[in-house]
Amino acid sequence: MIDTQIHRLSQLDPELGQLLSKNLAFCNPDDVQKIINTTFWAFNMEIQLGYTVFKGFDLLLSARAIDLIDMFIDDVQHYTQMGTSLGLLMAEHLPLVLLKRHSQLTDQFYLTFNKLYTIGPYILYRPFKSFSSVLQSGDFLGAMAMLELFRSSFSTALDYHQSKNLTQYLPRLCQSLNPEKRAFQIQQLTRVAKTNIQWVYACETGFEKGLQTLRPDALKTFIDTGITKYPLQTEKGMLFFAMDSEIAKKVFESLQTAFF
Repeated sequence: MIDTQIHRLSQLDPELGQLLSKNLAFCNPDDVQKIINTTFWAFNMEIQLGYTVFKGFDLLLSARAIDLIDMFIDDVQHYTQMGTSLGLLMAEHLPLVLLKRHSQLTDQFYLTFNKLYTIGPYILYRPFKSFSSVLQSGDFLGAMAMLELFRSSFSTALDYHQSKNLTQYLPRLCQSLNPEKRAFQIQQLTRVAKTNIQWVYACETGFEKGLQTLRPDALKTFIDTGITKYPLQTEKGMLFFAMDSEIAKKVFESLQTAFF
């Protein structure tokens, strides 16, 4: 029975069947059956979903992470019921998270995915693509920080165009940061986003003008100053975080002197 199903997969895609046969060699019959059934189910739902689910299985099986198979199957099927595009995203990104075997990362991943989904499924693609890229690169703390930034930045208070702009802007900004500094810099960006999302755009300019050189305590102090000084003054805050005001330049210079 199982050999027949693998043969059917091979007819669908010879390379897929070959890889699956290799990875299933160390699985027990029940797991093999679940994997094959889920793969066929995914292909029946949508071709792209089938290939993405297969790649997810390939990642898990290559790492001998048989114990993670059930969670992967359950969650992909659950989100696919809400929309094929959601199932596709979960199948693509969940294996990378599960393989870290870090409960806090897993919890933060689901919290972020669910919050962004409730605001609008169109928000999910770019943020999670960039998150997975950073996670795969080995920057675990940076990836964790990105999840909190995404949760803090997107809200129902934003209109479609504002949200769409952020889906392009935030991932690009996060990936552009120095991996050695990315985590603490994103943590400070998150504080800014929670206060006034418009200021995040200004921060990129400020980073280009020198904020990226500040050590963690110095950057925190700079952010503290802006948030405290301009809580209800968006335009002045924009100038400060973009390092376009004399006050910002003086604060920056004093922090360079104090912390270097």
